[in-house]
Amino acid sequence: VLLLSGGGVVSASGSSMPDSPLYSVKLASEQARLFFAFSDEGKAELYTRLIDERVLEIVNMASENNAQAIKKATDVMRDQLSMLATVSGSVPLIRSNTEEVNKTDTTFTTEQARSDTTIGIDGSKCVPPFVIPSSIISISSNGYDGFVETLNNSSLNNWNFLNEALENASGDVLEALLEAIEVLEAGYCTTINNISGY
Repeated sequence: VLLLSGGGVVSASGSSMPDSPLYSVKLASEQARLFFAFSDEGKAELYTRLIDERVLEIVNMASENNAQAIKKATDVMRDQLSMLATVSGSVPLIRSNTEEVNKTDTTFTTEQARSDTTIGIDGSKCVPPFVIPSSIISISSNGYDGFVETLNNSSLNNWNFLNEALENASGDVLEALLEAIEVLEAGYCTTINNISGY
């Protein structure tokens, strides 16, 4: 009875924002989904989607000039990025050993990347956008190349979304967005380096 009566609340919380009373229900629902993702691969894919959701929340709250809600979503995103970085170390990739690889190589143009480096959660360094260079991956076992593509797309899109939100931001909202970008960059930096084996 409790599960049936609570189902409507959980469903209603799905689109809630960090400034909503139902946001905690949404986060609890996400935790339940993570609990039932038994493999590291499944958890990594789900964390990637949840981080996408956090970025959309942050952009939405920036448009409403709600700095506190941005910080709330950023705190959740920080934890989820940390967990993504942890589980990403077991992603079953086979790297190519037949060619010399430039570790700073990406498939994106330099205009999309900042000139400064980012320090990852684990102290590693990298330059945005945070993608796994296609030149280092020859085969992905268990069909896991789909996750790599998803992660690459998410990392680039989310980084761009937050930077675009900066254009109309000022004051506390600007500061909150800059913190969110810093958190996102550090998390993706560590995750991509873990998967790439740097």
